[in-house]
Amino acid sequence: MVRLPKSLGSEKLPVNAKLDRHEWALAIGAVVVAGYLFWFGLDLPWSDQSLMGRAQRLGSAKFSPDAWRGADARVRGTMVADLLKAHNFVGGSGNGVSTVLGSSTCYWDHDDPCYLVESRGGFRRHMLVFGLNRSDRPGTVSDVYLWDY
Repeated sequence: MVRLPKSLGSEKLPVNAKLDRHEWALAIGAVVVAGYLFWFGLDLPWSDQSLMGRAQRLGSAKFSPDAWRGADARVRGTMVADLLKAHNFVGGSGNGVSTVLGSSTCYWDHDDPCYLVESRGGFRRHMLVFGLNRSDRPGTVSDVYLWDY
């Protein structure tokens, strides 16, 4: 058994064990803010929540169909903004989406094209969904969504 010298363990350090209400409030507030930022990142509720605003926060890499098909979800995420600038999928056919991006990598609803993308740090996962019209113009893209999951 190893014993420490008395000089290392017997000294009393002055410690203020009590926190007043103000210090507790600051400590709890700091923990809440840190938890929020850890969970949601910098995608704050008051930031631009449009599709393009959210896509731009994922990254700004140049889109190319070949790079998209060979990339993982994190790299694809960085290309979403450039993809949406280069192609207007709304009004086009669902098959046109698959022609540009390849086969779906996730399931959304029926046969809607869906692609997994991630944020740069990999903390946030999204589904890039191309919603297909099923009523007056079946098979055409009616909307593009970026869903968290």
